[in-house]
Amino acid sequence: MKRTIATIHVIIIMIPVLMMLALPAAGDSPDVVEITSNLKCQCGCTMIVTDCNCQEAADIRDEVGAMVKQGMSSKQIINELKSTYGNEILATPGKTGFDLSLWILPGVGVIAGGLLIFFVLNRNRMSEDEVFEMEYQEYREATGSGEATGSGEATGSGETTGSGRAIGSGEEKNWLSEEEK
Repeated sequence: MKRTIATIHVIIIMIPVLMMLALPAAGDSPDVVEITSNLKCQCGCTMIVTDCNCQEAADIRDEVGAMVKQGMSSKQIINELKSTYGNEILATPGKTGFDLSLWILPGVGVIAGGLLIFFVLNRNRMSEDEVFEMEYQEYREATGSGEATGSGEATGSGETTGSGRAIGSGEEKNWLSEEEK
């Protein structure tokens, strides 16, 4: 009982603390954080402007903050930054025009690769009858092309007794009928 009450107290105390940690840093409006989280730092570190601690990231955050105070929309700010820094400022490619292919082609490539692997693996798969026939041919080759050592010669009727060679007809007997192949 006491343990349950202590756990409830800890949870009640931790909720406001966690909520304060989740808030953006002081001085950054949610718009600034939202915009800078989609921008790549220009110092060469490949981090997002929101997370980078270098001077260039701070300058970009200040620039975005000034634009927000001027009342510019997110799209206007992004377009202004693209005209200043180029498309390299964007952390992710746009979802229009050619950039849309950068979102679609990886999925298409994964699907095409999976289908290619599936068809390549299934192309050479043999049926049970083909496996049996192959194993039978290997057995015949291993035992001397169907001729066994020892007796096993036929009497003239065309049937064999184990050698795989028919004396009466002069031909090998086909061990599998056409239906069994």
